[in-house]
Parts: sequence; C-alpha cells; structure tokens
Amino acid sequence: MQEVKETWSDRILKQGREAGVIEGKRETLLRQLTTKFGPLSPETTAKVAAIDSSAELDSRLDRIFSATSLGEMGL
Repeated sequence: MQEVKETWSDRILKQGREAGVIEGKRETLLRQLTTKFGPLSPETTAKVAAIDSSAELDSRLDRIFSATSLGEMGL
C-alpha cells in the first residue's frame, strides 16, 4: 500500500479545523458558565480565552455539571 504524504495545504486545513474546534469549545464553555453562574468578569473571560488545549477545555466542560462555583472550575 502506498504511503500518502500530507501536503502543506492539508496541514494548514487541519490546523484551521483544530483551531475552530478549540474556539467552539471556548464559546460553549463561556455560554455554560454564564448560564450557570451569571455574567462573567473580564478576568474570567480572559482566562477561558487563554486556554488553548482541547483536552483542558473538555475537562472544564465536563466539570461544569458538578461545580458550584467558578473557583471549583479553576477560574
């Protein structure tokens, strides 16, 4: 079987998709935090915006169900 090499454009598209997924998770987290805890401070919003790991965002999205405060969310 012939090995398929990833092209430069394939890498760029992949990076763009990954960035879009992360941005979508950030937006979802912000929406859920606002729904659960009310309006967020600019500091909290900035902390969420600084999260660039999909796994970290997933962890926080899962944590929202059991957290009773932003402190428990690590924010």
